[in-house]
Amino acid sequence: MIRDFGWKIYVILVSAVMLAACDVNDGLEEGKKRMINSEKEVLFKMILDHPDLQQYLHPDLAQRVPLKVKSNNELGVDLSIEKFAKPVLFIEAIGSTENTPMLEVVLFEAGDGQVSFKILYAIEGVIIKGVLDKSSGQWLFKEFVVFES
Repeated sequence: MIRDFGWKIYVILVSAVMLAACDVNDGLEEGKKRMINSEKEVLFKMILDHPDLQQYLHPDLAQRVPLKVKSNNELGVDLSIEKFAKPVLFIEAIGSTENTPMLEVVLFEAGDGQVSFKILYAIEGVIIKGVLDKSSGQWLFKEFVVFES
């Protein structure tokens, strides 16, 4: 009995050591990195605050505040950002939200000091695309374009 108990502890310890040794980015495509939520929050806030986007957000319209974001898996929904003095509502990309004005994150992809993004805002008929680049420890826009369709 003691021998069986010792074996179980050994298996648990070996499993724990193996899990701890695994790279956080295992299973991700080459060059992609996982970001912590606080960094995602900083980057997404930069996107939301970009001057070229402001004319499309219309905080004066009641159905546009709080700002709603239909997120993708990479960005996630557990973010805490404010826009127009209200928390931004992040919604999972499942379920129908056709009649609700919201930004839809199509792409938010991090890799090697860059983040590429593509966001649709159907109610305004715009696509927001860009690249954020990390240089000297600071994130800056390498590209930010708003296309009207």
